[in-house]
Amino acid sequence: NDGRDQYQMEAKYLYGYYRSSLRGLMITYGMKTDAECMLGRALRWHPMIHDYGKAKSFIEHTISSLFNELRDFFVRRYGHLDQREKCIIASVWYKVAHLDGSARSFSIVLADVLGTYLKSVPIGAINASFNPYG
Repeated sequence: NDGRDQYQMEAKYLYGYYRSSLRGLMITYGMKTDAECMLGRALRWHPMIHDYGKAKSFIEHTISSLFNELRDFFVRRYGHLDQREKCIIASVWYKVAHLDGSARSFSIVLADVLGTYLKSVPIGAINASFNPYG
């Protein structure tokens, strides 16, 4: 174990917060998936929505604010850690999102953290040294 367990409960809590925030948008605008939220448009809008442009702008702003809130939390709580430890935390967030599957977009909140770490590791060492699923 490389320390992932200690971050699991917090990741699940943050994921729950993220998922419930998305759920509110989805109910309000008639969206069925988090992918629709990320695109800022529903495949089939709620019947009460008439100004799709205004709805799209609001959805995009809400998603952006949610991402910023989670990233700010990450920086405040973990900004002092080394890059590998930050990557471990990001991989826990990724795993939590993909195991549940109802709000997979949570996994991209810290995608740049994973990317920065993976860019620093020689290609042959990635499989040996890093597995996002632990």
